[in-house]
Amino acid sequence: MPVPPCHGSMSPLRISVGSLPVLASMTKGADPRFRLRWKAIVLSSACLGFVLLLFCLHRSSPARPVPPHPRNWRLSLQAGDRYNDTYPLSPPQRNPEGVRYRIGVIADLDTQSRGTEEHTWFSYLKKGYLVLSDSGDSVTVEWDKEESVLQSHLAEKGRGMELSELVVFNGKLYTVDD
Repeated sequence: MPVPPCHGSMSPLRISVGSLPVLASMTKGADPRFRLRWKAIVLSSACLGFVLLLFCLHRSSPARPVPPHPRNWRLSLQAGDRYNDTYPLSPPQRNPEGVRYRIGVIADLDTQSRGTEEHTWFSYLKKGYLVLSDSGDSVTVEWDKEESVLQSHLAEKGRGMELSELVVFNGKLYTVDD
């Protein structure tokens, strides 16, 4: 098939895509339809820079508080003190009978906790060992010979020293009046 002769000048090559001259925009340095919005660019760059600055200052702050966690609570302790999460207070002991655990019980005598003296209340604290056999089929309790008597003169509505629970906190044994 013969190629039809071209009668026009070969120097201006123009290709259009949807009425936009493609090659013309490639050859020119700048397209007059494209304008930079300098105010928006400067404003967004300044905001981004400010956010990055705040992030860097926050990350490098030496006085940043430690997040709360039971292992590092600071309750008016000295600078080097930390929360003691030891529980139980004494480690289990292995012996030929099995494993011995140190235990304690406290008595809540309710209305019977009134002492002979006026405004005196008392409770009993007893300590001992719970022994669990190696096979796990028997449990025995061995009580210490001494028994502690706890006294107080505080009462609410004619009742006092209702100590019904022992709690370990910060490596110490506590009881709280109901």
